[in-house]
Amino acid sequence: MGILKEMQRAHARQVRAQKQAQAAAHRHHQQLRRDAERALNAAQRTAVANERERKRLYVEARLAEVAADNCDRSRLVRRVLPLLGFIGALLLVASFTAVLFDVWGRTSAQSRLAHFRSHCGSSHRACG
Repeated sequence: MGILKEMQRAHARQVRAQKQAQAAAHRHHQQLRRDAERALNAAQRTAVANERERKRLYVEARLAEVAADNCDRSRLVRRVLPLLGFIGALLLVASFTAVLFDVWGRTSAQSRLAHFRSHCGSSHRACG
């Protein structure tokens, strides 16, 4: 009977070792699966973060582009018009100063044009 008991014990040890090996393999498989899920979650979080960063950079670039366009469009008046205004203002100041110091009299623009036409309009000689 000793041999039979010994064989039963050996078989029980072998079954126990197989179960332990299967349990270890199962635990290892579960650990690999958890690691893969963690890696996938980390990759998804990184992708979401990268997507957010990409969207943020896109929005920032669009805002800069719109600001640049608005800066160009903010000129409600062309650049030439203020220059003409300054020249006209200087001519008016010069004219008022000339009238103030009696360089010429106060006359309207129509009378000056009529005077100019009467002296220079019909004849092609230089007006003086």
